[in-house]
Amino acid sequence: MAATNRVYQKLVEVRKAVPYLQKNNSGHQYSYVSASQVFGAVRPELDRVGLLLVTKIVDKSVRYDEVRNKDKYGNEKVTLTLTTELDLLYTFIDVESGDTLEIPFYSQGMEIGGEKGVGKALTYATKNFFLSQFVIATDAQDPDSFQDQVAQTKPAAPVSNEQLRELEQLAEAFADLRETDVLRVWEQFGVTRDELKALKEPEVLEMKARLQSWLEKAKEVAGVTEPEKREETPRREERPFADEKPYVFVSATENESKNGDWYFTCILEDEDGDEIEVIAKGDLAFEVSQLEDDTDILAVVAKRNNFNLLKALKV
Repeated sequence: MAATNRVYQKLVEVRKAVPYLQKNNSGHQYSYVSASQVFGAVRPELDRVGLLLVTKIVDKSVRYDEVRNKDKYGNEKVTLTLTTELDLLYTFIDVESGDTLEIPFYSQGMEIGGEKGVGKALTYATKNFFLSQFVIATDAQDPDSFQDQVAQTKPAAPVSNEQLRELEQLAEAFADLRETDVLRVWEQFGVTRDELKALKEPEVLEMKARLQSWLEKAKEVAGVTEPEKREETPRREERPFADEKPYVFVSATENESKNGDWYFTCILEDEDGDEIEVIAKGDLAFEVSQLEDDTDILAVVAKRNNFNLLKALKV
């Protein structure tokens, strides 16, 4: 029987120690987690368990682009933009056993008229490698309990038995209404039932909120919502959508954003037989995941700058 690679065990310890980070930096109309914040949270945990990370540049390329625009006086300005692309190989080494784990990664960095493209690409790569490798959730909201940056990287409280029972009850109720196996519900969160006990409180609270939302929608579809509640607040879904159109659901592919949120890229066929690509997020992403190929649907699709967004769906 082959010996277990100790790197895997230690990576799990690091992941448990850094469950989430707060976004405390502001950019152009958005907030983000800085590279130094991520490194400051992950590196002490790597040192604690005895893991060394070695970075190797396997391949690289640099692209030069000219960007032309005009200043406020109408004079044309030409700016040289350098885009550096890197194929990387990260290797985790257990300093005690010598066990290793290699993980390939890709990154790019953009620099305007300078020579920092490689450095930016490496920094960006390692930051996002840590966020994705250790499944670190990021949160823009400032919790009252955060007093300083150290508190932001503290391990969250473990899930209680009461929270676990409540989560299982919600999942089972939802699975019953949708006539599916409860294991399919846990798959939407990327966990198994046995892994629930290892979750931290913020993860459980997020799962609970999503399950409650799914359950309410499932009750409305199944017609089990309390009559009194329906009379007081008529459901918007009961009325025809203003911009709904018929489509044929062709297929869907599951994706994950940089923040760890999952969404679906759907292919819909309109009345003219043309196929369009549509993004489904949140509760609509789960509804899309339950559709079979070639299903007739009614949908509202909103056009954004560079993509189409699914706003409403009826089967």
